[in-house]
Amino acid sequence: MAVAHSVRMRFPILFAALLFAACTTEADGATGADETDGAGGAASATDTAPFVATTATGAGWSNDAVPPQAGVFHIVFALVPEEQSGAPIDAVVGLSSGPAKAFTDLGPIVRFSPAGTLDVRDGSTYASDVPYAYKIGETYQIRMDVDLKRHLYSVLVEENGGPATQLARDYTFRTEQATVAKLNNAARFTDSASGSLEQIAFDVAP
Repeated sequence: MAVAHSVRMRFPILFAALLFAACTTEADGATGADETDGAGGAASATDTAPFVATTATGAGWSNDAVPPQAGVFHIVFALVPEEQSGAPIDAVVGLSSGPAKAFTDLGPIVRFSPAGTLDVRDGSTYASDVPYAYKIGETYQIRMDVDLKRHLYSVLVEENGGPATQLARDYTFRTEQATVAKLNNAARFTDSASGSLEQIAFDVAP
């Protein structure tokens, strides 16, 4: 269906309308040791066009092309974790050079963890500057401020357009992508036994 849905952003980024359509899937393992990579399943993307794409368990990786970035930029995602029972999911959203096929392809990563909290990849582990619990069915605006030259990034999050929380500041890219020279793809994967991560929209800007 095509339903206009506005999201109030406190971040300096333009989100005009979030269009509801459908298709796709994504997530990450526990602390980086328990990851099992999903196969296949890519979704086409149109740079910063709003759209709905659902990355469900067993559906593989969802990949959305973004304009190639090589300096300092930010990207904002509007995401909804879904699980019929209401239990936490295990899903990730991140950035890569080319379509992601494995967790190790991602540099900056935000995870909806199975513990029911949002955390951020910092080198070889997941962490956060403050504890942040998420709720199934709520909309989260996640902003990554990325410095590709220094391979550092910061993350802010809002629930349903509420107050912004600094989730991470100057975290390092995932270890395997510590020297990546270009980012041109946004990826999602759901690794839990059930559930999905719905992307309502994303936008990227220098």
